[in-house]
Amino acid sequence: MKNDYYIMICNLGKYYGTSPFQVEEIVKLSKTFGNGGDPFEIRVTLPLLGTIGKVATGKEKTVKGTTDAKYIYKKIGNFAYAQIVFVTEGAVIAKVLSPKEVKRTPYVKAYQKRDIAG
Repeated sequence: MKNDYYIMICNLGKYYGTSPFQVEEIVKLSKTFGNGGDPFEIRVTLPLLGTIGKVATGKEKTVKGTTDAKYIYKKIGNFAYAQIVFVTEGAVIAKVLSPKEVKRTPYVKAYQKRDIAG
């Protein structure tokens, strides 16, 4: 990706809250195909926990400076990686990593060992 895209991770209360998130941690973003609810849904996963949140999809859920799932849906392939930048009591903001940035991170080896598809 040519630009830096920051996303807000939401639906935290449905999963584990903000406890699994740590600054600089790498998470996997996966498109959800065949979901009847939201056609632009992107799940956020960790290797051992599975789904831990979703990328915010509406302007009402995103904060200024972040991009919603609908915008980045076409820019990523079936999956991408993001690095956690900020964690607050009720919100998590991450930077979507380019393929070159992903290759430079040691954390991605966990995903290569145990890929979570669903």
